[in-house]
Amino acid sequence: MCVLCACRQEAGQAYEQVAEIYSGGKMNDPHSTQGAYDQAAKAYKNVNLRAAIKCYTSAVDILMENNKFSQAAKMWKEMGMLYEKEHDTDNAIRTYQKAADCYEVTQHTQESRRNR
Repeated sequence: MCVLCACRQEAGQAYEQVAEIYSGGKMNDPHSTQGAYDQAAKAYKNVNLRAAIKCYTSAVDILMENNKFSQAAKMWKEMGMLYEKEHDTDNAIRTYQKAADCYEVTQHTQESRRNR
């Protein structure tokens, strides 16, 4: 493995550990947990696609729980692109559909706010 790849792998692992710290015990900080998982996924995405998808999934779960559908849509789209790199068409389509669903919810929410 190249040196840069090893560094990205280690960075991803470190961010995952940070996410676990933020999510546990007294901290219980969903925003920071989600951000750490996002950073882990970004570190992993060029060296370990499965780990990147796992971290994006953890981040998107937090976003969905907190009604952050626009941000979740961007992560679903990113996961779709990673599945495409793996030639996993079924999962790519599934995640792109979830991105579209999130964008739709965001659009309806914005329209509702404008009509108040």
